[in-house]
Amino acid sequence: LRYSGDDSVLAVVSAETPEAARDGVRAIVVKAENLEPVVDTERAKEPDAPLVNYRRRADSNVAGSRARGDEGEVKSTIDASANSVEISVEIPTQHHVCLETHGHVIHPDGEGDRSVVYASTQMVSQHGGQLVRPLGYDNGRDRLLGTDGSHLWAIDPLSGACSWIGYHGVPGIQDLHVDAATDRIYAVTAPQSELYELDPDTAEATRIAPLLDGPFTGLASTGSRTTGTSYCVATPNSTGTAAVTEVYSPGVVSSQHLLVATRDLPPGQPCLMMASLAPGWVGGFLGSEGNLCLLGNVASFQSQLAWAGPDGRVLQDLDLTAFPTRPLPTAVQPGDQWHFQAWYRDQGRSGPTTNFSQPIALLMQ
Repeated sequence: LRYSGDDSVLAVVSAETPEAARDGVRAIVVKAENLEPVVDTERAKEPDAPLVNYRRRADSNVAGSRARGDEGEVKSTIDASANSVEISVEIPTQHHVCLETHGHVIHPDGEGDRSVVYASTQMVSQHGGQLVRPLGYDNGRDRLLGTDGSHLWAIDPLSGACSWIGYHGVPGIQDLHVDAATDRIYAVTAPQSELYELDPDTAEATRIAPLLDGPFTGLASTGSRTTGTSYCVATPNSTGTAAVTEVYSPGVVSSQHLLVATRDLPPGQPCLMMASLAPGWVGGFLGSEGNLCLLGNVASFQSQLAWAGPDGRVLQDLDLTAFPTRPLPTAVQPGDQWHFQAWYRDQGRSGPTTNFSQPIALLMQ
């Protein structure tokens, strides 16, 4: 309990009758210990300060911070200044009280499949993306997206009216692209040369990967994104489906890079990419629930071991000049056909287990 009136649940009683439940509640004995309070901001930030909200963080009272720019450059500039002034500013919480019933009135305007939505909230600009998916409307078809450097905007292509979607905070975005197949929004930055994904409803940015070449100043679809040919048989995992490894690059050896992704993984589980010139099949390899579909000198990309994100996906950039085979690395050559498969951990019916993805074969060019 962090304050007087905290409504945290201390105990739960389950019983077959209301009378038995009341008896159970009366039988509960609570022993409480008075903890040291923290009422000063500076004290709360100290490393040895008692934790105020352990549910948010288990090691610090500082919930988070946001900083931009080069901290080292700022410090060196201040140190080189003739005079500097240091102040601390505290701003009390301003909790707004909005008269929001959160109700919506929707009616067709009589022109095709367009509708007018009256929303009794303060953030009406965000509700467009939240409404179109349940209604089955293709919002990517009739809207444009733009960024002013820090925020994502929806632009009406007919009137030019702009509605604010949210703050992404990614500096240097050069271009945006909406994947029509998934409605995902991608952004590329320069000169950092990084690829980001922006949430279509909130604009929250997720860094996907650094781009080893570039800088790039544009993005565009090129039709089918995957290459290669699937083979072998994969076993479904705890998500109910089988993980699948896909190649997102044409396999041009001169590019020195190959982008490989594995999807439908159990979220939060480690994933190891492997590759071999020889396909094969070993059922239940080393007690696994899946099938190993590689033979011969298998390249194991242990230095790129990755954990599946909340979407059950891992994206890896493989160096074609040095596949980690034994005893020495192998440089991929044009005309080679390599086979790629991911090993990963999972939680099976009887406890922790491992599995393998649906592999893919790719002829290098």
